[in-house]
Amino acid sequence: MRKWKLIVAFSGAVAAVAAAGARRREPAVSMHEHDWMDGAGVTAPRRYRSPGQLLHHARELVGVSLLLTRVYLLRAISPAFREQVMIVTAMSNACPA
Repeated sequence: MRKWKLIVAFSGAVAAVAAAGARRREPAVSMHEHDWMDGAGVTAPRRYRSPGQLLHHARELVGVSLLLTRVYLLRAISPAFREQVMIVTAMSNACPA
């Protein structure tokens, strides 16, 4: 029983720290040096080129996970608007339909 109390208290503390950190500033999302286009304007293949690039994106995903939870689970924006954003993004990236 005591273990569960410690686990719940620790989980609550972690959630409180994450919520306080998210309120202070918006999470910064940036590109890794390997995300940029190659020399002649040809986009780089969509794969991780180094462990550092993978860790860079994983760290940023953790940073925006609270916002993603609000959007997808708590319906911070409507599903119709969210779909429009995805369609416009796909069109701007020249993705096939």
